[in-house]
Amino acid sequence: MQIISIFFVTFPQQNRSIITTINQEIMNNVIERIDKEEVSNIPFSKKDVLTHPDDIKTRLDNLHRSQTLGNLLQTKVKITFLSTDGKIYEVHTTVWAVGAEFVVLKGGITIPIRSISRVE
Repeated sequence: MQIISIFFVTFPQQNRSIITTINQEIMNNVIERIDKEEVSNIPFSKKDVLTHPDDIKTRLDNLHRSQTLGNLLQTKVKITFLSTDGKIYEVHTTVWAVGAEFVVLKGGITIPIRSISRVE
């Protein structure tokens, strides 16, 4: 088993994109890709995985964009989310709806927005 230590440090705004790139590289090594049917078996955290207001706004904007793409063009997106035990998962699917607290995927499967860390 590989153990990765992640340290959270506050950086000025101009360094934010550098940190995001580093975080993406780390996440690419520990993400478990799953089918959308497996999402309903995963326990979700009650706490938001994002803390910075700009990141939370970007997540919601990306979710609404993915809903539009899903409904008009049946375009799939990658949604990265965290479980209660800290595991990182990614699902490649179509977003049908974005509510106040949940995202509805194709097939009626839901993910709490607070558990989503990235939408591509």
